Amino acid sequence: MKKILIADDHIIVRLGVSTAIKETIKAVEIVHAQTYDEVFAQLKATNFDLLLLDINMPGGNNIKVIRELLDIQPDLKILVFSSYDETLYALRYIEAGAAGYVNKTTSMTEFTNAINSIFRTWPLYVRSN
Repeated sequence: MKKILIADDHIIVRLGVSTAIKETIKAVEIVHAQTYDEVFAQLKATNFDLLLLDINMPGGNNIKVIRELLDIQPDLKILVFSSYDETLYALRYIEAGAAGYVNKTTSMTEFTNAINSIFRTWPLYVRSN
């Protein structure tokens, strides 16, 4: 069973992403966080296979958070899921240690492919349309 932490400050995004993941991965447990403080608390309490991370949430939006999160769980795969322009940010976050970057404007098919791919290979970068 995969354990995924979805970190986004918008409930509609978290619920939509949860639905898409559950349709793609049948054996999955999903936990939600809406602030960086909640993300840090969850990672300190539980091991996760994947963190789907919005990079602009209450508590910070700094690239150094990737290293801080990986210091807590070094084997964690972080898939950045953001509305920020991937041409400006994707490579920076991947170089910082994220396993991939998916823009929120990405199609549902590309998003679910990214989730499946993230467990097989990284870094992963999905361009928006």
